[in-house]
Order: sequence, then C-alpha cells, then structure tokens
Amino acid sequence: MEAGNAFLPGFMQHYNARFAIVPARPDDLHRPMNLAPDRLRDVLCKREQRYVGAQLTFSFERQRIMLEETEVTRGLVGRYVETYAYADGRLDVRWKGRSLPYRVFDKDQRVTHAAITENKRLSDVLAYIKERQEQQSRP
Repeated sequence: MEAGNAFLPGFMQHYNARFAIVPARPDDLHRPMNLAPDRLRDVLCKREQRYVGAQLTFSFERQRIMLEETEVTRGLVGRYVETYAYADGRLDVRWKGRSLPYRVFDKDQRVTHAAITENKRLSDVLAYIKERQEQQSRP
C-alpha cells in the first residue's frame, strides 16, 4: 500500500503531461441546476412501463409485484403502470404520477438442502413423539 501511494503522484504527473488537453475557453461553462432535488431523482432512475394483469400483478426484474387493492388500482387491470427503479434499490410504482402501494413476491424462492434435511429429521422426531405418546397412553 505504501509503495502504491508513493508511486501515484509521479504517475499522475506523467499521465496528465501525456494526455491532458487544455480547454479552448478557461471559463466555467456549467449551467446551474434548475430542477428540484426530488425531480432530479426521478430523472436519474430506470423507468419502465409494465402491464397490469387480472390479479393486479406484473413482473419486474424476476419478481412478481402485486398491487394492493384500492379505488385507484381496481381500474388498472389491462393498463400500464410506470416503475421507477432508483440507484439505492428502491422501487416506486406509479399511475399518472401517483404512487401505488404494492407487495413483492420473489420468483427465485428455492428450497435449500438444509431445509430438506431439517424436514427429514422433523418427520423422525414427530414419529418418535407419537410413539412416546402412545406408550404413555397405555395402562
């Protein structure tokens, strides 16, 4: 780590001398941002339209999204809603700019080997308990 930190300043100087380009105009030509921060967040996200099925569901990134039934969502069967996937992992589902409540169901739910093993052991344990109960109920 120390060797890398010692090497870096000389490398940067050599790299910039070789590849740097002087700007045609030295002025700062950046324009001020004229968007509200929440509007900018909506611009810098992945937006898609999704078709709502008869059960108020649609697929999104290998997940099944189920809209909660409200006055607004009841009329969305056969229509398209907009999904807003943000960089921080959040998902917003909207219809005409209004956020909709939803639940997520994971399509990739798999039974693990550990769960199968536990269920196999559970049946043995239940059989043992049944046997013990039968022994106790006998006079």
